[in-house]
Amino acid sequence: DLATTVGRGPGGFDIHGAFFTALAQDPVLAGVKLIAEPWDVGQMDSYQVGYFPKPWRELNGKYRDAVRRFWRGDAGMVPEFAKRLCGSEDLYGRAKRGPLASVNFLTSHDGFTMADLVSYERKYNLANGEQGRDGDNDNHSANYGGEGASDEAAVKTMRRRVRRSLMATMLCSAGVPFITMGDERGRSQQGNNNAYCQDNELSWMDWSDSSDSADFAAFVADLAALRRTHAELQRVDFFAGKADAVTGAKDVLWFTEAGREMKREQWHERQRSVFGAVIEGRLCLLFNNGHEAREMSLPAGDWSVVFDTGSDDKLPKTASQEVAEKYRVESRAMVMLAV
Repeated sequence: DLATTVGRGPGGFDIHGAFFTALAQDPVLAGVKLIAEPWDVGQMDSYQVGYFPKPWRELNGKYRDAVRRFWRGDAGMVPEFAKRLCGSEDLYGRAKRGPLASVNFLTSHDGFTMADLVSYERKYNLANGEQGRDGDNDNHSANYGGEGASDEAAVKTMRRRVRRSLMATMLCSAGVPFITMGDERGRSQQGNNNAYCQDNELSWMDWSDSSDSADFAAFVADLAALRRTHAELQRVDFFAGKADAVTGAKDVLWFTEAGREMKREQWHERQRSVFGAVIEGRLCLLFNNGHEAREMSLPAGDWSVVFDTGSDDKLPKTASQEVAEKYRVESRAMVMLAV
């Protein structure tokens, strides 16, 4: 926590500073997993994501913000979202650190829980005793139809869908997925995004099962199993966009809703909400962060559905369902197909 502090020297943050040097030489600590929250409370150069030395891994706040904003439906987020999905080469490639340097997270020990991220548009921190001044004001959240708990079926359906899409994105991204305990069960802090000082039901974990918490926990478990069984989702190198010498398939191919490869100018269309990616010719990911369902033409291949976060199914689809040349992607939904 606040790891930028340990790299500060007389001239500011220094990856060759005394602490980093001593740690790298220690016979025990040099071989452990080191994870930095790459900021502190300093006024200057406090945010150092991408600048820690090997073998440090870093909580990637740029990943968090981009994925939250994309699924909220913010305009112009497709290029940033794609960079984060692919491991944030812009942050880690310059120091020859691979995708595994990026710890991809959407929520952490402070801030909204994932359930609150789709239920509140602002924080509710009065109970913390600081007149609501504490906690981040910029959460990139949405409520999808009214603040807080809702009994409206349409609101609950959309919130579950966006949670599925958020979690599916994280577990299909290059890098190290980081899941905050309780998010897999839909834990809420009732909109409080700085509940460290609350030793009560607001911050405690409720282990009793509801149908929603059990279903979502099973969904997350299936996604984790899916990640373990697909080498395409466990990359240690960045994508290069080059074709395989044997199969001819690119390591990643981006395409539009028409099924055609994305052109440079299409990446920067601010209103673009639908696009897809084929990874190593074997997995196909479809994304729609718009307000309406869209039909997408698929690249050539014998595709079968793996999961569809727009489906009302409780779990990712386990039985292959072959699809034709087009596929309907629901609003705020992500789909995985495989050959």
